[in-house]
Amino acid sequence: MPFAIEIIPFAVNTAHPEMRTAVRGLLLFGAPGALATLPALLNLRLDQVLLTTLVPASELGLYVAAVAWSGGLSPIIGATAPLILPLLSGGEAQPEHRRAVAAKVMRLSVLLSVLGGLVLLATTPLALRLLFGEPFLPAMRAALILAVASAVGGLNTLSGEVLRGMGEPRWSLVAELTSLPVNLLLLWLLLPTMGILGAALASLAAYLVASAVFLVALRGSTGRGVAALYLPRRADLDGLLLLARAPR
Repeated sequence: MPFAIEIIPFAVNTAHPEMRTAVRGLLLFGAPGALATLPALLNLRLDQVLLTTLVPASELGLYVAAVAWSGGLSPIIGATAPLILPLLSGGEAQPEHRRAVAAKVMRLSVLLSVLGGLVLLATTPLALRLLFGEPFLPAMRAALILAVASAVGGLNTLSGEVLRGMGEPRWSLVAELTSLPVNLLLLWLLLPTMGILGAALASLAAYLVASAVFLVALRGSTGRGVAALYLPRRADLDGLLLLARAPR
C-alpha cells in the first residue's frame, strides 16, 4: 500500500505536459547509454567466447590471464568517469566555457590513460610471473597488447563521459556499434592463424576504431583540434600535482 500511495502523485504529475517533457528528455538522454551496453559487452567478451571453440583449453587459460591483468586500469577509470559529468553539465555555464572545460578534461583523461597504460606495460612481465606463475609466461605478448588496448579503452570510456556531459550521449552507442563489426571481422580473420595473439590484436583495433569515432565527435562538440584535445599541457600537469598535494 505505501508503494501505491507514492506512485499515485507520480502518475498524476506525469500527466502534466511539463512533467511529460522532462521524463521524455531523461529517457532520450539515458537510452543511448543503456543501448550501448550490449555491443560493449560483445566487444569485451566475444574474443573469449570464440576462443573456446578454436583453441585448446590451455591456450584459452593463457588468454584469460592476460585479459585479467589488462583489467588493472578498470578501477581507476571507473572511479574517474563519474566525476566528469558534473563538471560539464552545469546549465548556467557559457557554451564556450563548457567547451574549454571539456577540452581540458580530455587532456587530463589522455594523461591518466597514458600513464596508467605505461605502468601496466612496465609491470606486465613481473605481474604474470608473480601472480600467475611461470606456466603463464607464453601469454606475455597478448598481455602487452591488451595492456595497450586497456589504456585506449579507458580513454574511450572517459571520452564518452565528456560527450555525455556536453549533452551528446549517443556517441558511446555509435562508437560501440562501429567497432563491433571491425572486432568480428578481425577475430574471424586472425583467430584461426594467430590464436590468442590475434584476439588481442582484434580487441586493440576495435578500441582504436571507437577512439576515431570519439575524436570526430569531440572535435564537433568542442570546436577544438586534435592537439587541444589530446596533448596535455604543463598547466594540466600542474593542476593534477596541486590536487594531489592538497590537504585532505
